[in-house]
This record gives sequence, structure tokens and C-alpha cells, in this order.
Amino acid sequence: MAGRGNDDRKSCTIIWIIENFRYCWQKFRGFMDSPIFDFESLENTKWHLRLFPRGSKSENYIDVCLRRDEGGPELITLDFELVISSMNGSEYRRIYLEGQRFYETSYKKVLEMIDRCKVFEAKKNMFLKNESLLIQCRMWRTDGKELKEEQFIARTVAEIERGSFIWEMKYLTSNQIFEQTTQSITLPSKKAVFNLSPLLNEDSESVEEEFAMQITSDDESVKYFTFHCDLLDSLGNKLDCGEDEFWLNHLKEEAIFKLPYTHKKLIEERAKYLPKDVLSLRCDIVTSTGVTTDRIESYITGIDDNICEKIFEKYESGISPDLKADLKSMYREGTLSDTKIRTSTETFPAHTQILGARSPVFRAMFSTDMKERTKECVDITDLDSETVRRMLLYMYTDALEEDLQCQSACQLYAAADKPVFND
Repeated sequence: MAGRGNDDRKSCTIIWIIENFRYCWQKFRGFMDSPIFDFESLENTKWHLRLFPRGSKSENYIDVCLRRDEGGPELITLDFELVISSMNGSEYRRIYLEGQRFYETSYKKVLEMIDRCKVFEAKKNMFLKNESLLIQCRMWRTDGKELKEEQFIARTVAEIERGSFIWEMKYLTSNQIFEQTTQSITLPSKKAVFNLSPLLNEDSESVEEEFAMQITSDDESVKYFTFHCDLLDSLGNKLDCGEDEFWLNHLKEEAIFKLPYTHKKLIEERAKYLPKDVLSLRCDIVTSTGVTTDRIESYITGIDDNICEKIFEKYESGISPDLKADLKSMYREGTLSDTKIRTSTETFPAHTQILGARSPVFRAMFSTDMKERTKECVDITDLDSETVRRMLLYMYTDALEEDLQCQSACQLYAAADKPVFND
């Protein structure tokens, strides 16, 4: 069922950020769990989210389900909504379910949330910022009992290690084959060592085959790794040769990576691909041992009496006083402004370069042919004008007004979590 993003009922909310999601090692039907969240407003019941990085029904999808843990009443009935989005706020999928009955240690059906191919088409969209995924779950009571607004923000980090190197192989013109060499790469931790060697055949048919290399390692702590390769041509250009993923069993058996070029093509266009009779490959390896760290970063309920102190602590300025004064004047006077931010009651002149530098969402708006760019105005209708004014002031000066009242601070704190303002 389609989501209800504008639902203004008080809710219990989970925001779960998965860092380095791209390198989660779980295979088809493998899963990872969020931390457990205890909601007072839901009869002190405990909940967590379960994520299937490569699906539970189809390995082409990312699946999510909401699970209830032990404790609390035998049965609780809820409406709930699941949303998957990027860290820059680009929402991909929203699913809303009504009247769902949760018994202890029960879960609702696993929901196919998103096609993996669409997530990882990095060149076509900005879905993964810093290779992280954001899942939001909102829950509402259906029994009419009063619910206190509660929100948990949690983060799970999949620990990874990266290594890069240039691999140069000589082409032996006399024998018309590449030199048989092995390239070893030791990752920064010095725990994992990978060996790469070309797969060479001397028969005439092999020249029609794609150039391939074998990857091996004796390190059994590596559960999963990705390998990306670029060919460096005679002009120094990087020609993308693609990326592949491998698991531990591949290292024990045979991990083979193929270039999108045959031996024949490389040799026939030696001037381009083999300058000075050398094949140069830039290789990038990212490994995962399957280790993750979890933490609950914040719990928010109602109005926090210390919210002002938290905001000033979070947004402590690092800009020099003179530059801050100049930027503040530039904002207030609208000097050389080239766009507008419009609320339902007021319009603010602004500068695309500053907004783009401070917010990845604004940057995407101003660097593509989005509708906001064509009409040179960005509409933000879900925030009041005063909150937007204060938020823009912070974006320009990296500072907040010292006379900020508690209620205004709460509104500003909520606005800071809006994707368009979040950097």
C-alpha cells in the first residue's frame, strides 16, 4: 500500500542508518538486524528492523521487515510505514500498512522494498551518499490511547578496508604474450594479502578471449570483497573495466575478473592500450570481514529542555568572524542572489553556490535540469518562514542567533533533519 508521508498523527519512529551498505556480505536470504528499541508509548514493547541486503524472496531486491521482541502485552495492533531513502533525502520507496497485529516475537511479512540495480547505479543517481542507506519506520497506535512522540536514531557500520595499486604488465613482442607476473597487494591493516596473476594461454584461440586475471588470498577472515579495475591508456585516461564481487568460497576456489577487452583488441591497438608495450591497470579492492558495530545515537521524546544547548553544541561555528560577517550581509541583503527559497508565506533570495556547497540535495537540484532550477525557485512548504530564515542564516554563517527561544530551537532542530538542509 502507498505511504502516507503527510500523516500528522503522533508516532514512534525508528531511523536506522547502515554505513557501507554496499559492502554488506550477506548472500540471498542472509540478514542483518538493527539495535533493539524500547518504546514507552507502545506499552514498553521492544522492536527492531531486519534487513536482507540481497533479498529473502529474490536476490535482486533489498527487503525489510519490522519485528517485535519479547516483553509487553501479548498483542498490540499498529499502523506502520517503512521508507527507504538516501542520506541526501532522495526517497525511493514508501510502504504503509494498516491494522497490523503483532504478538510477542512476531514480525510482519518481509517487504520487497527496492531493486538492487537501481540502488547501485551510482552514475545515474545519487541514491547512496557515502555508500550508506537510511531506513525509517513510523508506528501509530490504533486503539485510541494517547501516544507520546518518540524517536530513535541508530547507526550500523559495516567495517571495511580499502586498497589501491597500479599493476603494470609487459607485453613481450617477441613471443606475442604478456609477461607472467604476480602482483601482491597488502591492505593497510597488513592482515589481508591478495595475489593477482594473469590467466595466459598460448594457443591461437586465446587471443579471441577476454583478458582475465585470477585473484587469490589465504586470509580466511575476508568474507566478501569487491574488485574494480581501470585501464590506463596512452593519454593517461582511465577506461572503466567494471567491478565484480566475490565471497570467501571464491578465494578458496577461483576468483576470476575479466576485462571488457580481448587479447586481440589490446594487441591490435597497442598504441592506445599498451604504451611502451606495457598494460597498466589501476585496481581497487574493498574487503569486509563481516564485522559490524551498532549504536543508538539519539533518543528524542517531546520537547527537550536542553534542546538549545544541544543545538549550539551541534552547530558550533568554525568560520572566521570577518568571513561570517560578510556572508551574513550577503544573505540579508540578497547581493548577487541567483535563486529563491519560497515558503507558503515568504520568499528568501539565496545563492546557488552557497546552498549547493552546504547541502547535497541543493547541489543536485542546481546541477541537473530539475524543475526547481528551471523556475529558479525552490519551494519548502512544510516549514514555517521563521524556521527557514534561521536555517538559511546558519547555512551562510555556520552560527545560530543567541536569543533562540526553546520552541524555535525545537522547530530548528527538526528542520535540521530535513534532507534539503542536512549536510
